Amino acid sequence: MSMVYYLHREPKGFDGGQLRLWPLMPAPSGAQGFVDIAPLQNGLVAFPSWAVHEVLPVHVPSQRYDDARFAINIWAQRAHA
Repeated sequence: MSMVYYLHREPKGFDGGQLRLWPLMPAPSGAQGFVDIAPLQNGLVAFPSWAVHEVLPVHVPSQRYDDARFAINIWAQRAHA
């Protein structure tokens, strides 16, 4: 299991940084074929580690460190006996 915890100051000083999850099977004709999840303040997103995913670019117009989007990545697996 993969988890991402998002944090940033408010009001947020960045754009982008969405987590994009891709489906296992091709989407029907005309469908997007992916889901974008916004990096919400104090939000946690969990998804299977084998899921095809990517993080979209983050843009920080002010170029200030404290305006950036921060994330903590967590990976959990079942312990084997």
